[in-house]
Amino acid sequence: MKLWCFLLVILFIFPAAVVSQSATPKKTTHQITITGCLTKNSHGEYDLIDQKGVHNLVYKSERVDLESYVGQSVALTGEQSAMPSTDTGTSRPMPHFVVDKLQQASGNCSK
Repeated sequence: MKLWCFLLVILFIFPAAVVSQSATPKKTTHQITITGCLTKNSHGEYDLIDQKGVHNLVYKSERVDLESYVGQSVALTGEQSAMPSTDTGTSRPMPHFVVDKLQQASGNCSK
């Protein structure tokens, strides 16, 4: 009888303990750094043209003051979209970039 009670306890409690310990999977982020000239268009959107000539739509960040670096060469660290949107004016791919960190970079931005 004790053995049956023990087996029943194991049968019901063990699966509950395993389920309660399984953690929610953490979102893994892949941070990259892109370097180029930061610009701002007439719609107030930030754009970084990287060394390959790719235009990246840069989202404003509460952590980083983008405005003070417009017209300068910068290195942005953050997350880039896997699927770029298309710039309606030029039909070129335009990845979206969420900035976590900004550093001034060497290089010149032509006006």
